[in-house]
Amino acid sequence: MGEVAGLLRRAGLRPTTQRRIIVTDLIDRTGTPTALELHALLRDAGHRVGLSTVYRTLGALAEAGVVHTFPRRNEVAFRRCADGPHQHLICLSCGRIEDLAPPQLDAAAGSLAYPAGFTVQGRRTDVYGVCAAC
Repeated sequence: MGEVAGLLRRAGLRPTTQRRIIVTDLIDRTGTPTALELHALLRDAGHRVGLSTVYRTLGALAEAGVVHTFPRRNEVAFRRCADGPHQHLICLSCGRIEDLAPPQLDAAAGSLAYPAGFTVQGRRTDVYGVCAAC
Protein backbone atom coordinates (compact mmCIF):
# COMPACT_ATOMS: atom_id res chain seq x y z
CA MET A 1 0.00 0.00 0.00
CA GLY A 2 2.98 2.35 -0.42
CA GLU A 3 1.54 3.86 -3.62
CA VAL A 4 -1.80 4.53 -1.93
CA ALA A 5 -0.20 6.22 1.07
CA GLY A 6 1.91 8.34 -1.28
CA LEU A 7 -1.13 9.48 -3.26
CA LEU A 8 -2.91 10.44 -0.06
CA ARG A 9 0.11 12.36 1.21
CA ARG A 10 0.37 14.22 -2.13
CA ALA A 11 -3.20 15.37 -1.49
CA GLY A 12 -2.27 16.51 2.02
CA LEU A 13 -4.20 13.69 3.68
CA ARG A 14 -3.14 11.28 6.38
CA PRO A 15 -3.31 7.71 5.06
CA THR A 16 -6.02 6.45 7.40
CA THR A 17 -7.55 3.01 6.92
CA GLN A 18 -10.77 4.45 5.44
CA ARG A 19 -8.90 6.67 3.00
CA ARG A 20 -6.67 3.79 1.94
CA ILE A 21 -9.76 1.70 1.22
CA ILE A 22 -11.26 4.51 -0.89
CA VAL A 23 -8.09 5.07 -2.94
CA THR A 24 -7.34 1.36 -3.36
CA ASP A 25 -10.84 0.71 -4.65
CA LEU A 26 -10.68 3.68 -7.02
CA ILE A 27 -7.31 2.56 -8.43
CA ASP A 28 -8.54 -1.01 -8.91
CA ARG A 29 -11.83 0.03 -10.49
CA THR A 30 -12.13 0.16 -14.28
CA GLY A 31 -15.15 2.47 -14.23
CA THR A 32 -15.53 6.09 -13.20
CA PRO A 33 -17.84 6.21 -10.18
CA THR A 34 -19.38 9.20 -8.46
CA ALA A 35 -18.71 9.60 -4.74
CA LEU A 36 -22.18 8.26 -3.96
CA GLU A 37 -21.66 5.22 -6.22
CA LEU A 38 -18.22 4.52 -4.74
CA HIS A 39 -19.65 4.75 -1.23
CA ALA A 40 -22.37 2.22 -2.13
CA LEU A 41 -19.81 -0.13 -3.72
CA LEU A 42 -17.59 0.05 -0.65
CA ARG A 43 -20.54 -0.53 1.67
CA ASP A 44 -21.69 -3.52 -0.43
CA ALA A 45 -18.15 -4.94 -0.16
CA GLY A 46 -18.44 -4.79 3.64
CA HIS A 47 -16.32 -1.68 4.27
CA ARG A 48 -17.45 0.79 6.90
CA VAL A 49 -16.57 4.09 5.28
CA GLY A 50 -18.66 7.21 5.83
CA LEU A 51 -20.15 9.03 2.86
CA SER A 52 -18.67 12.34 4.01
CA THR A 53 -15.23 10.69 4.19
CA VAL A 54 -15.62 9.50 0.60
CA TYR A 55 -16.63 12.99 -0.59
CA ARG A 56 -13.84 14.76 1.32
CA THR A 57 -11.18 12.26 0.26
CA LEU A 58 -12.13 12.35 -3.42
CA GLY A 59 -12.37 16.15 -3.35
CA ALA A 60 -8.89 16.50 -1.86
CA LEU A 61 -7.45 13.99 -4.33
CA ALA A 62 -9.03 15.88 -7.25
CA GLU A 63 -7.79 19.25 -5.99
CA ALA A 64 -4.27 17.83 -5.72
CA GLY A 65 -4.49 16.43 -9.26
CA VAL A 66 -4.21 12.84 -8.05
CA VAL A 67 -7.57 11.91 -9.62
CA HIS A 68 -9.45 13.49 -12.49
CA THR A 69 -13.08 14.55 -12.38
CA PHE A 70 -15.67 14.12 -15.11
CA PRO A 71 -19.18 15.58 -15.25
CA ARG A 72 -21.89 12.96 -15.34
CA ARG A 73 -25.64 13.56 -15.08
CA ASN A 74 -25.47 16.50 -12.64
CA GLU A 75 -22.80 14.76 -10.58
CA VAL A 76 -19.03 14.45 -10.62
CA ALA A 77 -17.36 11.12 -11.36
CA PHE A 78 -13.79 10.34 -10.29
CA ARG A 79 -11.00 8.37 -11.93
CA ARG A 80 -7.33 7.71 -11.23
CA CYS A 81 -5.66 8.34 -14.57
CA ALA A 82 -2.19 7.64 -15.87
CA ASP A 83 0.48 10.04 -14.67
CA GLY A 84 1.83 12.52 -17.17
CA PRO A 85 0.19 14.40 -20.00
CA HIS A 86 -2.65 12.56 -21.66
CA GLN A 87 -6.08 13.04 -23.14
CA HIS A 88 -9.37 11.32 -22.44
CA LEU A 89 -11.62 9.57 -24.93
CA ILE A 90 -15.12 9.65 -23.40
CA CYS A 91 -18.04 7.61 -24.73
CA LEU A 92 -21.27 9.61 -24.70
CA SER A 93 -23.31 6.41 -24.71
CA CYS A 94 -21.85 4.24 -21.93
CA GLY A 95 -19.56 6.74 -20.15
CA ARG A 96 -16.41 4.67 -20.68
CA ILE A 97 -13.19 6.70 -20.43
CA GLU A 98 -9.87 5.79 -22.01
CA ASP A 99 -6.55 7.54 -21.48
CA LEU A 100 -4.71 8.49 -24.64
CA ALA A 101 -1.37 10.25 -25.04
CA PRO A 102 -1.14 11.35 -28.67
CA PRO A 103 1.76 13.74 -29.23
CA GLN A 104 -0.18 15.53 -31.97
CA LEU A 105 -2.64 17.08 -29.52
CA ASP A 106 0.18 18.20 -27.21
CA ALA A 107 2.03 19.79 -30.13
CA ALA A 108 -1.14 21.50 -31.38
CA ALA A 109 -1.92 22.95 -27.94
CA GLY A 110 1.60 24.33 -27.64
CA SER A 111 1.61 25.83 -31.12
CA LEU A 112 -1.68 27.64 -30.40
CA ALA A 113 -0.61 28.98 -27.00
CA TYR A 114 2.91 30.25 -27.60
CA PRO A 115 2.25 32.83 -30.36
CA ALA A 116 -0.51 34.32 -28.23
CA GLY A 117 1.99 34.90 -25.41
CA PHE A 118 0.19 32.36 -23.27
CA THR A 119 2.29 30.34 -20.84
CA VAL A 120 0.91 26.82 -20.56
CA GLN A 121 0.70 25.60 -16.97
CA GLY A 122 -1.07 22.38 -17.80
CA ARG A 123 -3.65 21.05 -20.18
CA ARG A 124 -6.45 18.59 -20.34
CA THR A 125 -8.21 17.45 -23.46
CA ASP A 126 -11.44 15.47 -23.39
CA VAL A 127 -12.59 14.04 -26.71
CA TYR A 128 -16.23 12.93 -26.80
CA GLY A 129 -17.73 10.33 -29.10
CA VAL A 130 -19.15 6.81 -29.14
CA CYS A 131 -16.92 3.81 -28.39
CA ALA A 132 -16.71 0.73 -30.59
CA ALA A 133 -18.66 -1.37 -28.06
CA CYS A 134 -21.66 0.97 -28.27
